[in-house]
Amino acid sequence: MDTVLQSICRRLAITTTHAVELEEFTPPAGDTDPIRRFRLSNHQGTSVAVMEQGAALLSVYLTTAAGQPMQVNRGLPTVADYLVNTPYMGATCGRHAGRIAYGRFVAAGTAAQLSRNDGKHHLHGGEAGFSHKRWRATALAMNSTNQAGVRFSYVSAHLEEGYPGELACEVTYRLDAQSRLTLDYRAEVSTQPTLVNLTNHTYWNLGEQDHIGQHQLELSARSVLEFDAHSIPTGRRVPVQGTSLDFTSPAMLGERLRMLARQMPGFDHCYVDLPATGGNVRPVARLQDTVSGNRMVVFSDQPAVVFYTGNYLDGSAAAGGHQQHAALCLECQGYSDAPNHAEFPSPVLNPGEVYTQRTIYQFFPG
Repeated sequence: MDTVLQSICRRLAITTTHAVELEEFTPPAGDTDPIRRFRLSNHQGTSVAVMEQGAALLSVYLTTAAGQPMQVNRGLPTVADYLVNTPYMGATCGRHAGRIAYGRFVAAGTAAQLSRNDGKHHLHGGEAGFSHKRWRATALAMNSTNQAGVRFSYVSAHLEEGYPGELACEVTYRLDAQSRLTLDYRAEVSTQPTLVNLTNHTYWNLGEQDHIGQHQLELSARSVLEFDAHSIPTGRRVPVQGTSLDFTSPAMLGERLRMLARQMPGFDHCYVDLPATGGNVRPVARLQDTVSGNRMVVFSDQPAVVFYTGNYLDGSAAAGGHQQHAALCLECQGYSDAPNHAEFPSPVLNPGEVYTQRTIYQFFPG
């Protein structure tokens, strides 16, 4: 419970195996519109908290063999901190996650100029992208597979952050009895072509250590996008086989971070050439904390996974007190700077089309 903000907690729905609980927070600085936080839980002792601010995933707890709850992500200490959230902790990023070179693109013959919030470039939707918007939530009735869920909705205005077209978006979180957390995204543009590339930016640490060095990662990608000095893709795919970027077989992150240390502060790479989807989700990543034994498998229908090791976490209050490499992100999404590379999968959404995306995190306590 946030000790700074007032809250009201009540049970919305419950079965023998699942529950949805609601807490309402009155934000500071004269904002009288409550921020609602929801907690999903199942009979295995897995619980997930999500919030309207940024349609964010706040926390995931697993129950250990000893019956104790263990948090397997890292976040910010109070709801008020998520109003700023410079590290994008747990947030939904959009309209276009990742970077767009110089904030420029052309869709249907029309040039657009987006806000530039990363030096000369556009990052994660701009100065106040989806990660910093107040979404509206609806707790969902149990469906045929007995999943507890919450749906967040947001309508992005024409030219918000420079993006053309009015875009209606939804992000739905569901937790089932097998501790699968499913994120379903949906978007439609009403007036003119725009860009859509959504992702979740949760920082994962499956153990109790303050560093991910004892984590083992497997990532089913054969290549990464080559970046320039400003993390903008050149258009070239680089095979990972035989390099420090190769996670096609499980590898310890502490060792790989040491291998990279002379070149860069850590991983911040767009992994591509994943197995074909066939229109469905497939496993793209497996993560295990070798100390606690906690495991997570990531499934997605997206063509890329951005693997980021919290290189710019600096222990400050803005970073939630978390230090560099305290956690990692596995961001399932489209390619970085895709609108400026005809050879990449297109992120353009036209009126009459529907954008959908599904990512699933399944948890296995140690």
